[in-house]
Amino acid sequence: MLRMLPEAREITLRALEWLKGILPQYQEEIASFANFPSLFMALINDAHDLEHYDGTWRIVDSDGRIVADQLDPLNYQEFIEEKTENWTYLKSPFYKPLGEKEGVYRVGPLARLLVSERCGTPEGIASAKRCWRPMARCVPVPSSIITHGS
Repeated sequence: MLRMLPEAREITLRALEWLKGILPQYQEEIASFANFPSLFMALINDAHDLEHYDGTWRIVDSDGRIVADQLDPLNYQEFIEEKTENWTYLKSPFYKPLGEKEGVYRVGPLARLLVSERCGTPEGIASAKRCWRPMARCVPVPSSIITHGS
């Protein structure tokens, strides 16, 4: 499997370049597809780098402002609550201090990039600075389509 890493890296970099090239053609779709303000939550480490396993939670708003920082995931009941809706089997989690409406948050690749200051590899850091953060300023950050390039 390790032998395949260089090829996988090249494929990934090629796909990212392709995506960056076509996104400007779809500004209207980006502006309207699953575009709503929300919070973003992800793990970061002590240096505020992207983290996948250990670390603490950081929550930022759609403008990138830190709403909460260094939240201990072991104490999630103190700041995360779930609501059930009669129209779905899913639960709707939210950040308790802001309530059901304002406390809606998203997680995933875009959230990880938006809450962290660095993402660990030279290519990842350069890509985030060059593409996704500036792209987020060009189009609304809340557009879920940006997740595909994260």
